[in-house]
Amino acid sequence: MPSICKIIRQRNYTILCSCPIYGALFDLIMVAPFMRRSSIELGWQRAISCSRYRFAFSISSDFKAISRQLSAISSDLSYQRSAVDGQLKLSGGVMKNRFIGCLLGLAIGDALGSRVEGYPTEAVRRPDLGIAEFLDELWHWSQGRWTDDTKMALALAESIVEPGGFNPEYAARKYLEWYESGDWRGIGNITQRSLSRLKEGASWQESGIKEDWAAGNGTAMRVAPIGLLNMNDPGRIEVDARNDAIITHNNHEAINGSFAVAFAIVRLAKGDIDLHRLIPETVDFIHPSEILIRLETAQKLLEEGVTADDALLDLGTGSYVVETVASSFYCFLSSPDSYETAIYHAIRGGNDTDTTAAITGALSGAYLGFEGIPLKWREEVEDAARIERLALQIYDIATGAKP
Repeated sequence: MPSICKIIRQRNYTILCSCPIYGALFDLIMVAPFMRRSSIELGWQRAISCSRYRFAFSISSDFKAISRQLSAISSDLSYQRSAVDGQLKLSGGVMKNRFIGCLLGLAIGDALGSRVEGYPTEAVRRPDLGIAEFLDELWHWSQGRWTDDTKMALALAESIVEPGGFNPEYAARKYLEWYESGDWRGIGNITQRSLSRLKEGASWQESGIKEDWAAGNGTAMRVAPIGLLNMNDPGRIEVDARNDAIITHNNHEAINGSFAVAFAIVRLAKGDIDLHRLIPETVDFIHPSEILIRLETAQKLLEEGVTADDALLDLGTGSYVVETVASSFYCFLSSPDSYETAIYHAIRGGNDTDTTAAITGALSGAYLGFEGIPLKWREEVEDAARIERLALQIYDIATGAKP
């Protein structure tokens, strides 16, 4: 009896067996979220029929027979999952998984971090809550609604998908459409000023703020789609990321922040990176800058095994792009196998929590794929289907695949 009346998890399948103490029925309910998600990725028009696994047993039933039926279901699930795995390998699905994971990871990190944006570090760190409880509370508050970080990333993604590649003039037009909609959701001061200039007639080459104080994180937070687009042509990153950045932030540090994030996305999405080399390779790619120096500091702290909490105090978590990029890399690399833990540390840093968590989420999602992100968040995040669709459309453009 105890072996039946419990929650059984088999990879991405969940079987729930419940038994009312004095009831007359067992209710066996199977949920196969992976199959539903894979229908998007593989173009399948089928899913496992839950009804075929719904049974009712009387308390007096032969429990050995029930166990045999459960075993048969388990075998069938293993077969179905093997079929899915095979289809993924044949269809390039592992890479598609990472593209979706990158953009979903960004949006979910943004949503989770949005509820405590601007809070000082000491106000965010809750010693009474574990990782799951802390993130569940934030998700309950946010209801999966993201901010300007994701708004701009999706505007950039659409500016790639609609013409079939990156065009800065088209990107500027999409940013302006968003600006004129009034749905700003926490737009940054630099971005607002730049898009106001764009609205007044400035060209995309002239609209961005050039002053030293324009070293904000508003370009690094949105650049992930450019990284995905250039997965097979990393030499294009500099041109595309620079041209995107200067629309709003015509600043050396902001531009290098975009270089760093886009390059890391490329390396993680390809899946052939030694994570110990991610920062050194990124440093070799970008130009001499404060970003470069701060990333080298992050690498040193990782090698010394400094905790994420302590490291972020050194690296900084404000809206200064130098701080945001270094801290995001640290949060991901200190917990590369857990999306939740990486996001948890990004948010515990306080201050610009939504952007730190958004960039951390993009890095983690690009590495782990969408299956590395909790199903609840993937299903409930705002505009999930649109985000997945854009990720797959960018994949088609990046790989030359037929839609």
